Amino acid sequence: MGYGSLWLPISNGMDQVQLQEKISLYYQKLPEETKVLFAGMSWIETLKEIDTKYSLNDEQIQTLGTETTILLLSIISPDDYEQTLRNNLNLEEEKVTQILKDINEKIINDVSPL
Repeated sequence: MGYGSLWLPISNGMDQVQLQEKISLYYQKLPEETKVLFAGMSWIETLKEIDTKYSLNDEQIQTLGTETTILLLSIISPDDYEQTLRNNLNLEEEKVTQILKDINEKIINDVSPL
């Protein structure tokens, strides 16, 4: 599975088409420098490193990829992102905290318009 097909599982009650349309709409609203960073996709490589570091399964990888994408596009708030990961990754609290820390340091600070 992984991120080659980052199009995306259903999130927050949206179907596949609705989610893709929303992503496209929000992407168009990003500042140009953020678009370049986002489209550069280096953040996906970092996400893969995090997946490997924490031995995530395919379902966890898909959840993390989807939720990180919609966070970076400001479709969801950082608080909603954190809560979704805590609820849906099915990992120990400390492991989720470490994943969030890694994502914040290695991805969010570089890409997000937040």
